[in-house]
Amino acid sequence: MLAIGFFVFVARYFVPADAGAERAMRCSFSGLNGGLAWMVVANLFPVGALQFYDALEHGYWHARSPAFYAQPIVRARMGPHRKRPGAIGAGETTESLTHHRA
Repeated sequence: MLAIGFFVFVARYFVPADAGAERAMRCSFSGLNGGLAWMVVANLFPVGALQFYDALEHGYWHARSPAFYAQPIVRARMGPHRKRPGAIGAGETTESLTHHRA
């Protein structure tokens, strides 16, 4: 994202001077910054605040554990994510993932 923002900033100097090009550059730069700000406000800050309060209440180890991310309010704020094949979820052990062949 930083590279895209830098490109838009530098492109002002090698794109021909045109009112339409300047307006398009300004719109794209503002849109990029607005999208990043929205990502922080809508997703990262609320989960970070929940994690901060959990760290104060239960300790840092719990706020970083899979049990924290398995809570319904945290899963609702983070959105629907698919579990990777072979990933260990909360409450699972490696023995439940091994396949025993007879």
